[in-house]
Amino acid sequence: MEDEVLLNSKINFYKQLTLINIVLIIFWQNFIKNSLKNLYYMKVFTELSQFNFELIDNDLPKGLQAV
Repeated sequence: MEDEVLLNSKINFYKQLTLINIVLIIFWQNFIKNSLKNLYYMKVFTELSQFNFELIDNDLPKGLQAV
């Protein structure tokens, strides 16, 4: 009887631990995915802004262009 109760408590403990692990894995996957997406958007934004500055720079008269 005691062995059965001990076994059931161990099983419940490991079930809870597994659920916690699954929740943490899902959280970290979403966190990493969002971080990578934000990094990609920042990269695209900086490339676009550099491209715009190049366009503006090329439209200026020769003496006013950046070196």
